[in-house]
Amino acid sequence: MKGTNGGDSFSGAVDTIFAITSSKLARWDETGRIIRENVKDYSLVFVQQGKGDIWYNGDYYQVSAGDICLLSQHSSYICQSNAQDPWVIVEFHLYGTLVQNLLKGYGLQNQVRFTGCGPFVGDLFDRMLNLADSEDSASQEQAAVIFHQIAAQLYKRAQPADKPGKQIAQEMRRYIDAHVEDGFTVDELCDKLHLSRSGVFRHFRQSYGLTPCEYYQQRRLEAAQNLLRSSAMSVQEIACKLRFTDQRYFSGWFKKQTGMAPREYRKQPA
Repeated sequence: MKGTNGGDSFSGAVDTIFAITSSKLARWDETGRIIRENVKDYSLVFVQQGKGDIWYNGDYYQVSAGDICLLSQHSSYICQSNAQDPWVIVEFHLYGTLVQNLLKGYGLQNQVRFTGCGPFVGDLFDRMLNLADSEDSASQEQAAVIFHQIAAQLYKRAQPADKPGKQIAQEMRRYIDAHVEDGFTVDELCDKLHLSRSGVFRHFRQSYGLTPCEYYQQRRLEAAQNLLRSSAMSVQEIACKLRFTDQRYFSGWFKKQTGMAPREYRKQPA
């Protein structure tokens, strides 16, 4: 969809209102990662199935089915599928004043990961996939409408919830985040929130698509990866810090989650 000046290029054309392509080309390195460097357009990544990791602007994000990542213009990032639960992703590159204005209007410029976006957003991605790469103006206009719907859904996901169930889940999540290193039990959440075990699991799963224990393991893995990348602590010290029974158990758990032993992971580029 072009402006009145009729610019032809996709990225960087000042008169482009909206343009979208799906990702068909990727550079894979020897470890099975997709590496993208200096991507000129916004990237929108939706995880349809499985799990994976995204390194973006010096930060690390672990994503799973139903999650969306919004990556800004002129960025470089690495995407890697989980070895035990390989992902299926849909990725779009978008450009134009409409994209910029929508993201600014919804306050999404600095948001990266949106969790548990659900089947409705997945359906929007499927519809947009059928329209992407078409140079037909009508298809691009339809894709622009769908992108607006996606942006509106992401805005809702980014807002503090006003429903009691969501508020309870957020409190549980904050509690788990505060106890990544020293651990927690479901019984502690039950006592803190005056809920049954089934209530704890129901509220958390409805909000985040995971059980509290699954979320804790994700956060624990993120903590382990951050320590391996950014600290001089030994593998044994990291295992102890994160309350694993011993280094061997930690190493086996880490390799099961990432497909790499801790020392091998530490050697990977940031």
